[in-house]
Amino acid sequence: MAKAAKLILKYVFVLTLFCGVAGALLSLVYDLTAPRIEAQRQKMEEDGLHMVFPGTYRITPKADYYEAVDEEGRLAGYVIKVKSHGYSSDIEMLVGLRRENTKELKVTGVKILAQAETPGLGSRVESRAFLDNLHGRVSRTLRLKKDGGELDAITGATITSRAVIDGLRKSIDAFESAL
Repeated sequence: MAKAAKLILKYVFVLTLFCGVAGALLSLVYDLTAPRIEAQRQKMEEDGLHMVFPGTYRITPKADYYEAVDEEGRLAGYVIKVKSHGYSSDIEMLVGLRRENTKELKVTGVKILAQAETPGLGSRVESRAFLDNLHGRVSRTLRLKKDGGELDAITGATITSRAVIDGLRKSIDAFESAL
């Protein structure tokens, strides 16, 4: 009996030591990579700002959105961040908006910043073919054909497509009402 107890204590000690070393190494790797990951995320967001609002505009951050200003200092439009829950992850996007001869804001571009949807299916929301269909639309026309609109869902990824479209529509409507 005493021999079995010593053996169990030995295994507990070895397992505790192994877990402690692994935890310390994991913490060290996180501390080393976290600043690089954050810098990469910020660079991707900065690049995305000019992608969703193309042209030579100065884009300045406000409280919870960005303003795009032309060379003469006139307001040209806005960029908002949108977060919507898809099939298996949150989908984070930047959306450029411009008011052109109407009271409604039109989409100038959409950039997916982060998503972890099913590879080969839901991840195709990042494709130009899907995102280019959103260009020039106003919020009331952002609906999938399955929901009575004109936009096609990605085959095999209706939930993800709907998450992107509905997230855009709701966020644009909320932003317009707050202006």
